[in-house]
Amino acid sequence: MTATVEKKTFCGICEASCGLIATVQADRVLELRPDPDHPASRGFACSKGVQFHNVVTDPDRVLYPMRRLPDGTFARASWREAFDDIGARLRREQREHGNEAIGVLWGNPIAWNYAAAVTTVGLAAALGTKHHYSSASIDVNNYWAAAHIMYGATAINLLPDFADTHFALILGANPVVSHGSLVTTGRIRDVLLDIPARGGQVVVVDPRRTETATLFEHVPILPGADPWLLGAMLGVMFREDLIDQHAVRTQTAGIDGLRELARLFDLETAAARSGIDAATITQLARDMAAAPTACAYGRCGASLGKFSTLTKFLLDALSVVTGNVDRRGGMVLGREDVARRPTDIGPQCDKRFDQNSGLDRHMQRADDARTGQRFAVAVFRAQGHQAGHFGFCDIKFLAAIGGKANVFNDVIVGHRGIPFQKIGYVSYI
Repeated sequence: MTATVEKKTFCGICEASCGLIATVQADRVLELRPDPDHPASRGFACSKGVQFHNVVTDPDRVLYPMRRLPDGTFARASWREAFDDIGARLRREQREHGNEAIGVLWGNPIAWNYAAAVTTVGLAAALGTKHHYSSASIDVNNYWAAAHIMYGATAINLLPDFADTHFALILGANPVVSHGSLVTTGRIRDVLLDIPARGGQVVVVDPRRTETATLFEHVPILPGADPWLLGAMLGVMFREDLIDQHAVRTQTAGIDGLRELARLFDLETAAARSGIDAATITQLARDMAAAPTACAYGRCGASLGKFSTLTKFLLDALSVVTGNVDRRGGMVLGREDVARRPTDIGPQCDKRFDQNSGLDRHMQRADDARTGQRFAVAVFRAQGHQAGHFGFCDIKFLAAIGGKANVFNDVIVGHRGIPFQKIGYVSYI
């Protein structure tokens, strides 16, 4: 009988990437169990992770090309038949309707497979189509669009440093169940519980009393009203001078535009639209501004709503004006050397991002083709020896394309014919 061996691996179902130990015999996984020595998950793994090897032997697993028949059933086809049929149909679509008639869609399994991901991107390029979709196209596109608006590149996304924060605002997310989407923190439940245990505060804003909300301070909100809450909180911070002036001076450009935007969210209207009373909104703003460090994090509920891009923009704006960007315990950039040395975020950070994310391609100011007004100043651009700069909307741009009445739908979401040639990602939200 072939001996069994144990190999360390990790789970690829969600981004928590919990450590696992696989018992293997003759190249077949017999068992998966949590790895107690993994530095992040420390012996935790959910039921999906430890059962995932059974997918390989599931009787419903598709191992060969299957052709759909007219009656809806499937019949096995050879790989040659499948490739010839798919190729012929793709060429026909290109001839009759052009490259833009073809879209490429891929899901999470490909995201965990480097070779498959690169090949899929290459396939879309070879087909000459811009219609390249993934699960993120629905689930998290607001992150990419807001990053493009504020930081000049879709790949720059801030992560909440829950492990060291004193105040966590969690909007439309249930990390106790999801294990922390776009957080990349192991044992997220324990990490969050540790915040109040050391004297901090966790506030969960959600229409539903989720599994996460039951553990912490729950503030119910009406569905779709997230921007009213966040904008009103910003308004309180500006009116009561709770802004970190040093952070604003060294990290931002266009702060006056953000101040004007915040004035659109008066407390009385925000309370009526959100279902959260003005006193609670005011106290949330004060608590976040007063905390030594703070995180403002939103996920699926905040990402799938009607005003999701504006919601993410305002979440990050709260972190910026309170001095909690690129700061331990705040919203960090996923690189330890950047987070530990925020004063070195100027020329050195600019160089690192240029090398790692092609940020140089996004270093132009985005100008609205119709009005010529500035919109979404590119950021993390070295300005002398100052820190990299974040960009906020120019209030003149807001007024030029509809002002207060259309601020949600037209300015941030970017449809109804509003031109966003240089920040075209927004047009897909």
